[in-house]
Amino acid sequence: MIISSGAELRVARVSLGLSLEHVGRAVGMSHSQVGRIERARHPAVSVMQLARICSVLGLDLSVRTYPNGSPLRDKAHLALLERFRERLSAKLSVRNEVPLLIPGDQRAWDLLILGAGDPIGVEAETRLADIQAL
Repeated sequence: MIISSGAELRVARVSLGLSLEHVGRAVGMSHSQVGRIERARHPAVSVMQLARICSVLGLDLSVRTYPNGSPLRDKAHLALLERFRERLSAKLSVRNEVPLLIPGDQRAWDLLILGAGDPIGVEAETRLADIQAL
């Protein structure tokens, strides 16, 4: 996000004829900080810093989130999975957090049961908020 946002900030700033110094003064940052943000070289740019720069340049800032990696599981979710494991035959083996093997898909089965023919994927939910999202 920051790489494309930085480039968009630079294009807007240049098209308005504003210098790095002018934008920096307006948002309370140094011109070198603004330049590093434009080049995606600022090590810890915040959403507030981006929003302030956008407001000076007449831009709206929009932020999106995307799945990336395994989410933390809460205590109830882990307890549910453990109770489920206890009910399985000792002849079966279980693997946790197994990717779906669809290229580009970040989702994973909570458990994969092996040893009963085809693998069986298990998705466990303790708080059902949106059935369609599952």
